[in-house]
Amino acid sequence: MAGWCFIVFFGVLSFHNRRATDSIVQINLPEVHIHAGEMGVVNLSVTVKEGYHVQAHVVYDEFLIPTTIEVPDSEIISVVGTRFPPGKKFRLEGASDYLYVYDGDFTVTISFVTKKKIQRKKYSLHGNLHYQACDMKTCLRPRSTDFVIQLTIL
Repeated sequence: MAGWCFIVFFGVLSFHNRRATDSIVQINLPEVHIHAGEMGVVNLSVTVKEGYHVQAHVVYDEFLIPTTIEVPDSEIISVVGTRFPPGKKFRLEGASDYLYVYDGDFTVTISFVTKKKIQRKKYSLHGNLHYQACDMKTCLRPRSTDFVIQLTIL
């Protein structure tokens, strides 16, 4: 009889530490202070659990899921770009081709512009980090980790 393994994913968000985690990926976010109508950036510091890696933002195999960031435009901000680091070359055991991955710590920079006519106060912007994690032998199902950017308009 075939056995089934179910992976349960729990995303945890701590507003005090501005940290989003799951069992493989942890996101640390600085609080952002900016004036209305200005351009700004937020640097998402991502830590991948030791023994794992996630696919890079650019993948060269149609069956792999790239790491992406989603922060929807809102009445508060418009995202103007995201910048990912270059991936590191990595080869799975038994594979002949290289993959491009992120492991350990890496930073994704999100550039945005705030709307000109918004109230001066603190806002919470929601986003998602989408990724596919792997260990030395296999890749897991794609996952998403929610995060919140604390943005104060001065």
